[in-house]
This record gives sequence, C-alpha cells and structure tokens, in this order.
Amino acid sequence: MKKTIILILALALCLVSAQAEETILLQEDASALLGDWYGTFHGVPVQLTFREDGVYAVAYPGLPESAQEGVWRLEDGFVFLDGDDSAPLSLDGDRLSRRSLGLYFTREQAAYYAPADPDPAAPLEAFAGAWHSVYVMGNGGAWIPADLAEEDARIYVEQARAALVEKRVGEKIVDFAFENGALTGEGDGFSLSLQMQQDSLLRLTLTANGETVSLICVPFLPEGLYPEAEAAE
Repeated sequence: MKKTIILILALALCLVSAQAEETILLQEDASALLGDWYGTFHGVPVQLTFREDGVYAVAYPGLPESAQEGVWRLEDGFVFLDGDDSAPLSLDGDRLSRRSLGLYFTREQAAYYAPADPDPAAPLEAFAGAWHSVYVMGNGGAWIPADLAEEDARIYVEQARAALVEKRVGEKIVDFAFENGALTGEGDGFSLSLQMQQDSLLRLTLTANGETVSLICVPFLPEGLYPEAEAAE
C-alpha cells in the first residue's frame, strides 16, 4: 500500500511530459511558497511542506509511515523537486499546481471522505444482502480508497449469518448476535462487527492476528451510488 501511493504521487509530480501552462511566476525570495500545502490525489489526502532549508516533505494523513522528504529549489519562478527539471510546479493564483495533470495544492486542508454516524436503531433486515469495501481506515485515521490499499473485502448477510471473504481471514461463515443496531460475531482467531450507518452504508470492523481494520462497504449497486470524498475547491 505504501509503495503504491508513493509511486503514484511520484509519477504525478515528476514523470510527466513537458507542457506549456499559464502561470503566475513566484518571486525568487520564495516567501509565498514556504509552509504547508494541502491536496488530494486519487482520494488520498496529501500534505506538501516547503522549508527554508531547501527540504520539502510529503505526508499522507492516512498513511503516516509513508511520509517522505526531498530537496526543492526555486528557479525562474518555478519549483523543482529533487533536481528534476522536467516537471516544475507553479503558483497559479492561490494554488500550487501541475495543471496538465489536474494536481493542485492549496493552503486550505483538503476534505476527504468521512463516514456517517452509526444508526443504533437500524433493524436486522437493513444488513441483508451483498456488500463490498470501498474505503478503509488508514493508520492515521483517514479513510483511504480501498483499491489503493489493496482491500477487496466482500460479505453476504442473511439474517444473523454472513459469508465473509477478506484477505486476513480468507473465506469464513460467521454467526452473529444482534443488539443495539449492530451485528457482532467471532470465529477462529478473529472477531467481526457490522454497523449500519445513518447513510445506509455498512461499516465492517475486523480484528484478526492483533490487527484491527475498519471498512466502509456499499451494496453491489451502480457506481453512481457509491460515496465520494469531497475535493477541495
């Protein structure tokens, strides 16, 4: 997961074809550049920080172990990262951007997907049907698209029994107890809880081998009904 996201962002920032763009050039004193910039990339929140000592840092709030640093320089009004002259960033109004890729950073922290609260009054029949994961909670508490985290959990619920397919536990049949709008169950070496959110999506929490993972799951429905993270304006 860490390598996938680092590679995607590195390609976006560096390995792009040269293309003329309208831009407002930075002054050589770099005062407008220093500090924190925020954006999202493939639904993942990203923080880009420029320091006076010529070092920049990239951090992913949902993946703190994936933070990385490099060197930057300001030349002819453009910002170059790690000595790569082929893909500069530019200050376009109040946005730091690589416009040919639609990659933007602003001073405002980017919004990202936040789940609705659980519904303690959800009836048992609300859980029925087939569900699959679309978001997973990262180590830093941000919800990350499941495909980037290589998560593909699937569960079919019928009454108080479910068939689960998940990479940590494989294929399992789970019997549940139902109380306060939630299903809870356990198997050999794992425990599982299902909560129905107030937006009618399923929150699945699995603990296995000392690790707890939380997933947001949607029914097998057209993509237009899937939840989407809010992008910064």
